[in-house]
Amino acid sequence: MIVEERFLTYLRSLEGQEIDYIAEIEKEALATYVPIIRKDTQGFLKFLMQTLQPAKILEVGTAVGFSALLMEAYNPVDCEITTIENYEPRIPIARANFKRAGKQERIHLLPGDAQEILPTLEGTYDFIFMDAAKGQYINFLPDILRLMKSGALLVSDNVLQEVRRMIEDNEYRETMLAGYQEIRNALGGRGASAAVAKAMIDEIKKLGAEKFPVCIAKTQYSFSTDAK
Repeated sequence: MIVEERFLTYLRSLEGQEIDYIAEIEKEALATYVPIIRKDTQGFLKFLMQTLQPAKILEVGTAVGFSALLMEAYNPVDCEITTIENYEPRIPIARANFKRAGKQERIHLLPGDAQEILPTLEGTYDFIFMDAAKGQYINFLPDILRLMKSGALLVSDNVLQEVRRMIEDNEYRETMLAGYQEIRNALGGRGASAAVAKAMIDEIKKLGAEKFPVCIAKTQYSFSTDAK
């Protein structure tokens, strides 16, 4: 998906005053090279929280808790967030961040492999955010769809990633596109096809990746209207 500058401008226009602990955790994460969502995705998540106001949220991939705290902070209604993290060194940092923000009662961290944890979860969620090992998305998907209530929204970050490498490495590009198509097939054909994704990559290659205004397929948005 290509995000146009006017869309980003609109998202930025909706942002209110920055929350201190959000800004501090972002700064710390960037300083220690922890991968967190970028500004455009932050803006989109804020918009979704303010618009959808989900009461129950599931996140796959906590890292240091930045995105979970952002979703909780910008959701106008009280919400409960369950977040899963498998990388042990980041788990105590995330828990400490939830505590320093005073959100440890609303955000529940489940340590371990999402592929093992997801089948144990019960009930349904209004909103699911996947930002974990990209190669595992297809394996997570059956349980993710099971856990989505009717009308829930799934946002999967970086379905296609490393655009510059995709431009320069044909084999890597074909591998990524094949994975993307597999996810699309699992969703019943919803979302842009791999052919469309390839066309966008070719357009970026023609224009020059360093000149392209934003990003391609940074986030894949999928609606489920029939998940139980």
